[in-house]
Amino acid sequence: MTLVCQYCGKKYSVHNCEKERSKYCSRSCLALGKLVDIGGHSDTLPERLTASKLREMGITYIPQYPIDRMKVDFYLPVTNTVLEVYGDYWHANPRKYPKRSMLNETQKQNAIRDRKRKNFLIKSGYRFVYIWECQIKENPDILSELLNTN
Repeated sequence: MTLVCQYCGKKYSVHNCEKERSKYCSRSCLALGKLVDIGGHSDTLPERLTASKLREMGITYIPQYPIDRMKVDFYLPVTNTVLEVYGDYWHANPRKYPKRSMLNETQKQNAIRDRKRKNFLIKSGYRFVYIWECQIKENPDILSELLNTN
């Protein structure tokens, strides 16, 4: 039986007995499919606001783009830019949490992970830009400043 991979769209063959449970053509597509959570990812409000602003600005983007073993909120292929939308609470916005002692363990771990991701992406040749939840909610036009498109 021939199926279509839910990650890459390639046609592949399986035995009839596997047709109900097979969704991916390979182990790598399975891993990437789980990574980007195809069909199951629900964008956050800040991500939806950012996507809306990017569309309004006429910027081409790919949401939930897989890079290496991670996914990024937005990839802007024309400028090779990764755009991350940081939630004020989960990513510990320093304007809202000025002292490290105010952070819980999850926020501390997220901040460490964010720095590692940023460094990896920059070393890999991507331009890295982030926007805080409060910024996109309060002043969506700041996105053009952050992306240097004005």
